[in-house]
Amino acid sequence: MTRGFLARAKSHAAKEFMYHLPSERIACQPLGRRDSSKLLVAAISDEQDTVSITHRRFSDIARLIPDNALLVLNDSKVIQARLPAAKATGGKAEILLLRPSGGRPPSIALQENASSSRNIWTCMVGGKKLRSGSVLKLGPDRDIDVEIVERVGGSVFDVRVGHWNEQKFGRTFGEVVQTLGSTPLPPYIRRKPLDSEKSTYQTVYAKHEGGHSE
Repeated sequence: MTRGFLARAKSHAAKEFMYHLPSERIACQPLGRRDSSKLLVAAISDEQDTVSITHRRFSDIARLIPDNALLVLNDSKVIQARLPAAKATGGKAEILLLRPSGGRPPSIALQENASSSRNIWTCMVGGKKLRSGSVLKLGPDRDIDVEIVERVGGSVFDVRVGHWNEQKFGRTFGEVVQTLGSTPLPPYIRRKPLDSEKSTYQTVYAKHEGGHSE
C-alpha cells in the first residue's frame, strides 16, 4: 500500500464511505462451508496508486497473500454479551458488554467469581432514565443486581455486577454470561440470534473470549 494512497484515504471524511446496502444483499446465515464465503479483494497498484476490486471466494486467500506479508489474525471468541435486564420499575432494559474496566483482558475478567469486587464492565445499556446508582436486574428471577456506576458517554456506562448464586449460574462471570446472554449480532442483522450461533458465529480459529460484533 503506497504512501500516496494512504495519504488520500486519511483525507476522506467518514460520510464518503457510507453507501446503500439492500437488505437482501446481507448474508444473515453462515454457510455450511466457511471457505465458500465471498471475499472482496482490493488490489492496490504501486505504479498507478489505484485500487481494483474483484470478487473471489475465501478458499482463494492463500493464493492472494503475497510472499513475506504480515498476516494478523483476530482470534477473539465472541461471548454471549447481550444480556436482557429489567429496571426496578419492571421496565425492560438491555446490557451489551463492551469491555472490562481497568484495561483487563476479557478472558481474565470473565474468570471473576461471585464474591469479587472487580466485576465492573463498560457496557452499552438500553433503557430510559438511567443514572448513577440505578440498579438493573438480571436473570429469570431477577436475582442478580447490576448497578450503574457512572456514565461514560451517551448510552455507555460503567456497571458493577453484584453477587450471584454460583449453584444456579456457575462459579465465574463467564458462566453467568454464557447462561443468560445471547450472541451480539450486529444491528444490520435484524433477527433474534439462534442457539446454534454460540458456535457458528465464530471464526474457526477463535480462542480467547471477549469479542463481539458492531
